[in-house]
Amino acid sequence: LKLPPEDCYYKLSHTIDSVNALISSLHKKYPKLSPDRGNVVFASALHGWSFTLNSMAEMYVDHCWDDQVGLGHNLSSPELAKRLWGDCFLCEESGTFHRRARDCANPSTKRTFCQFVLGPIYKIYSAALGESEDDAAKTLRSVGVLLSKEQLRSSARPLMRAAFKRFFGNSTGFVDMLVQHIP
Repeated sequence: LKLPPEDCYYKLSHTIDSVNALISSLHKKYPKLSPDRGNVVFASALHGWSFTLNSMAEMYVDHCWDDQVGLGHNLSSPELAKRLWGDCFLCEESGTFHRRARDCANPSTKRTFCQFVLGPIYKIYSAALGESEDDAAKTLRSVGVLLSKEQLRSSARPLMRAAFKRFFGNSTGFVDMLVQHIP
């Protein structure tokens, strides 16, 4: 949270590239790690959440709480997952994906990972860490998280855990990735 979402994306991408370089120096035939292949899990044990791009895409396709943009309508979750990483930008006006932001009607369009993955996570953290109860409820509602008054009154860590549990459901991203990729 100390980095803006775009910088966070580049940091994550660099970290994955570094891990791939290390693995390839040790094992030449090891499959490349990449979030869009479903073999990378994003997680926080401290705050009780984990997900893969596949599980995030399934959430959008199944629940699609962002009706404005319509992300997830007309796409299967594997197709959407591939569009949540890398140079991919969703033009809100046309509802189409592009490889460059300048190809969108609004050239300042954010990368899909920053907008649809990091955006909700950053909103949940900011609501739990620095907003009043009413503002936190409003912010959390905007990402599809409804909490009880008692949960909203709790301190930051229990509030974050409750919000992320409601947002991600049962965090099965790690187990799902293992089942799919480990022989």
